[in-house]
Amino acid sequence: MRTSLAVSFALLALQGCCWLKPCPTDDEKRVQRLSQVETRLADFSMTVTAYYGKRGERTPADFDEATFFRVLGEAYPRQADVQEVKDGYRVRARSVPGGFYEVVLCDRASGGKLMEDLSCTMSSVDAS
Repeated sequence: MRTSLAVSFALLALQGCCWLKPCPTDDEKRVQRLSQVETRLADFSMTVTAYYGKRGERTPADFDEATFFRVLGEAYPRQADVQEVKDGYRVRARSVPGGFYEVVLCDRASGGKLMEDLSCTMSSVDAS
């Protein structure tokens, strides 16, 4: 009897612990998702910069989103991450004077800018 009472109490206590942490809100889920994408975008930038650097080249003047995804297709090891960004966001890329480039991710539905990355600032992504 004591054993079953102790087990019942332990199960009730564990169940109560699960209820202490509320489920994440939609805003918290969005922030977490964007944080992951921000990290990926920084990884993408390092990959693209290294791609051209290994060839002794600078970013071409006609750099665009098609070129961005082509380079990632050739050089980035986790293609599922590339595809997730490609499918989940509007992506715009362009060459920036000095051999650099800019990538902007926008909300697919509204077109609003979510974040941008300039290849000349390798350690940060501007999340709007």
